[in-house]
Amino acid sequence: MPVKKIVLITVVTFILIIAFQNLKPVPVQLLFWQIQVPLIWILLFAFGLGWFSGGLLKLYWQRSRGADTAPQATPSPPDA
Repeated sequence: MPVKKIVLITVVTFILIIAFQNLKPVPVQLLFWQIQVPLIWILLFAFGLGWFSGGLLKLYWQRSRGADTAPQATPSPPDA
């Protein structure tokens, strides 16, 4: 099994353990609204948002790095 897959499974397992230990509802206030949400949903949402934004950032860096390292066209010597 590849190391990357083992690390991914371990991280997801730890996130789920932490999340399921935090099932207590907590108040969430956004401007004038206040709702009660189980802490597990807030933790999973924050984890997912971080994972998604990290993936987008990685994709952006890969594309911008690829554009910077593209081979430049060299002018050909003039014919004599």
